[in-house]
Amino acid sequence: MKKIYIFFASLISILSISAQDYNCTSIPKSKHQQKLDLAISKIYQGMQSKFIESQKIYFSEATEILKSINENHEYPIVNYYLGLTYIYKPDNNFYLAEQYLKKAIDACPDDIPEAYFHLGKLAYTNNDKCEAINYFKRFLSYEGDFDTLLDEARLLLKWSIEICDIISNPVPFEPKLVKGISSPLDDYLVSLSPDNEIAYYTRKTKEYQLSGYKSEPAFQERFYYSYRIGKNEFDNGKLMPYPFNRNENEGGATITGNNKELIYTVCIMVNSPRQYYNCDLYSSRYVKGYWTDIIPLDRVNRPDTWESMPSITADGQELYFVSNRPGGIGGYDIYKSIRDQNGEWSEPINLGRPINTPGDEKSPFIHTDTRTLYFSSNGHPGIGGYDIFYVKLNDNDDKSYLKVKNIGFPINTENDEVGFVVSLDGRYGYFASNNIKNQSIGGMDFYYFDLHPDAKPEEVLLVKGNLKSQDTTQSVKATIQIKSMESKKVSFIPVDDEGDYAATLLKNEDYLLTIKGEDIVYQSTYISARDSLEASIIELEMEVQPIELGMHYRLHNIYFAFNSADILPSSQKVLDEFIIFLNDHPTMKISIEGHTDYIGSDDFNLILSEKRARAVYDYLVINGINKNRLECKGFGKQRPIATNDTEEGRAMNRRTEFVILSY
Repeated sequence: MKKIYIFFASLISILSISAQDYNCTSIPKSKHQQKLDLAISKIYQGMQSKFIESQKIYFSEATEILKSINENHEYPIVNYYLGLTYIYKPDNNFYLAEQYLKKAIDACPDDIPEAYFHLGKLAYTNNDKCEAINYFKRFLSYEGDFDTLLDEARLLLKWSIEICDIISNPVPFEPKLVKGISSPLDDYLVSLSPDNEIAYYTRKTKEYQLSGYKSEPAFQERFYYSYRIGKNEFDNGKLMPYPFNRNENEGGATITGNNKELIYTVCIMVNSPRQYYNCDLYSSRYVKGYWTDIIPLDRVNRPDTWESMPSITADGQELYFVSNRPGGIGGYDIYKSIRDQNGEWSEPINLGRPINTPGDEKSPFIHTDTRTLYFSSNGHPGIGGYDIFYVKLNDNDDKSYLKVKNIGFPINTENDEVGFVVSLDGRYGYFASNNIKNQSIGGMDFYYFDLHPDAKPEEVLLVKGNLKSQDTTQSVKATIQIKSMESKKVSFIPVDDEGDYAATLLKNEDYLLTIKGEDIVYQSTYISARDSLEASIIELEMEVQPIELGMHYRLHNIYFAFNSADILPSSQKVLDEFIIFLNDHPTMKISIEGHTDYIGSDDFNLILSEKRARAVYDYLVINGINKNRLECKGFGKQRPIATNDTEEGRAMNRRTEFVILSY
């Protein structure tokens, strides 16, 4: 990768060296001094010029003049300016620049402080941040009118210290090839479905296109997908079917947690006088086994700007992407768009600082936890060109971000690291690279590695499933409410027309999921922190049931102490939500019914079921439900709904139900 010398300082500061010391900052003969002044003028003109050819001429002339002065005797100040010419000329030579600057300070260690500044920048640009620290500290130890060099030196010293510390404290990194996806061609911009079962990626394929009467080879970006067949192994992949891959370059996808909505990038050649590829974001939905035709995200895209590299949250409510639209902080910034209640995307919001910089940010990846954002940047202090960084959402307000952190060395290198994603459980990082030669199949391949603890996202649980409807001819008209039993925070999971849904929950908390909708009977599922200890995905199949007189409905997750009618605390929380349902239907009257399995005597089970039904009745009355709306009965083991020969069947028979008497 070509190294670019970072330049912020004013030209006057660079070129004005105090000429008070005869031996170090001036030359003895007036004729030579005139030449030196002319060379400095040429350097100044070269740095001011906007045209490369003019720059080449000015710097070439300055170099020849300076070398002629040094022909019979080398002067430190001349060596200093020779160093500058090799830094700033279009075909720069940092090695020669460093040699001349070192000659200057070897001869005059304390008379040309600016030489230490430029040696520091050279070391920084050449990825020797630890050496850069010494040069910047030495420069800052001098007093003088250095104009804007001081601010730049302080900033680069701060960055050098940060990067030197990162390089000096490497993180664990043992990349392994992802089999199946990787091919002899270039494979990159991988995206995993939130359940980690499908990988979407871009593959650069060699295709033939007609040019007049000839068929000529050309490389095209094609959009592929692969299914997981092992721990970190996928099948060989296939081209995404219609309506995808109809344009010249496609890929860089992201998909929602239910695997039903996909957003990706399409780049189309714009036939204008300045012909260019315009990249925009498009979406498609998976309906009844097929992908719908792609549609552009009109509120997100702009006609003359670049929108690409999308990443959507698992619930489909927030979309992160990259754009170079006007009004940003740098060249390419990361933006976010939020979906409203009508399913429309909002006007994009620039994430601002500390994420975006005056440089470029690319390939955002919002983890399934919706709180950890990974991205690449060449504007934050880094080891190479684009480094991978991560940042976490502030727990206090859900809007601001904490400090941006470099993911570490040797994950980040002197090369560009772009297109990084993390597995659902936070254990693995995935990326594309052509720098791991001992495992590569060819070109850019996919690799995974164990992510070190500091860079891991929050532990999350993906809850997904399908709401069944008794009327299969109608689309499901319901949502799922999620309530945290710890914070009492309530959110809602959208359910698509086919009943599919998905959401992520932070682990180590208890949650209550309740089906909500007009004329839908109360039904809930309790998820305890214990349930999520081992699993990263829980699939729940629930049925949307209409309110009907005389129907028996099960109150799920109503548990009692062993051989007792004492309601467990977690079950009380389920009943609290049931009370809300009853308050929303003030004319409804119900009967609470208790049932047991067949273990134990008939009399014992009958009495136990009556006590448990009465316990639920009493809990509802104590918490505000008029007793005139309630009845309770116990049936013991008289009404099994499953076999009593298995534990699973007996668990189904131990239940609490309610019957709607009037409505």
